[in-house]
Amino acid sequence: MTTQRLLQLLSRTALVVAFLLALTGVQGAVAQQTIIYVSSTSGADAFDGATANIAGGSGPKATLAGALAVAAAGNTISIEAGTYTENFDFLAAAPSVSVTVTASGGVTAATFTGAAGNGSSTMAPGADDTITLSSGSVVVSAPIAGTSAFTLTNGSFVNNGSLSFAHPTTLGVTAGSMSGNTAVYTGAVTATYNLAAAGSAGSELPASLGGGSLTIADSEATTFGSALTAGSVTNNNTEDVTFSGALTVSGNVANAGGGSLTISGDLAVGGDLTQAVSGSLTASGTTVVR
Repeated sequence: MTTQRLLQLLSRTALVVAFLLALTGVQGAVAQQTIIYVSSTSGADAFDGATANIAGGSGPKATLAGALAVAAAGNTISIEAGTYTENFDFLAAAPSVSVTVTASGGVTAATFTGAAGNGSSTMAPGADDTITLSSGSVVVSAPIAGTSAFTLTNGSFVNNGSLSFAHPTTLGVTAGSMSGNTAVYTGAVTATYNLAAAGSAGSELPASLGGGSLTIADSEATTFGSALTAGSVTNNNTEDVTFSGALTVSGNVANAGGGSLTISGDLAVGGDLTQAVSGSLTASGTTVVR
């Protein structure tokens, strides 16, 4: 092989190596993407979500679901304020991510109306995953007045921003936890707890259910850590249920499951107070039954 031929071969090899290194760098940049942008006005789920504005073939996702499909643990999903016809859901495949909402055109909240016409929010990521609303406002709504739903079934949800529900809400908890700011509810809250494992509950509840009811299903031992006002309380649990603060109920209180119901503070009941043959009901403070 001549010297000239050898030099040509080395030159071509160098070009191939340089190309491969450049390609690797591009792939690395995509893999290291830490912010995924979402816009209801300019986004498309076909975009990579790497930029807030459309530029050079890149642009924001159109949906939260689209962003979650490419998100990795530790990513931030930056949602442009506006209206999204989907639910504010974080289901089993959702990794630990942070969510921020940025104001746009005078709109300050990201409103999720729900594809089926009723807004809902389901927090069901992996058991070890945490979803954090780190800043901004999220509203769970519907095109017409209806019922919102808030469901906790796994993982953790940290509300450091503002999560609010625009309609009367049904709340269901089987597992998982909520911390940070309490969600803001409109109208009555109808809550059902059916814990898969013994633990604390109630941090997702407002101090008053607005006349709504609280039902504890036959599940595991459940402790509510704060004072609560409700329209009615029904305990069907065969395990112990404890209210660490006062319990004020405008309607009936029924301890029907056979387990113990303990109120560490005052108990005020506006309707009937009933106790099953088995089990017990104890209030450490003042008890008033009107």
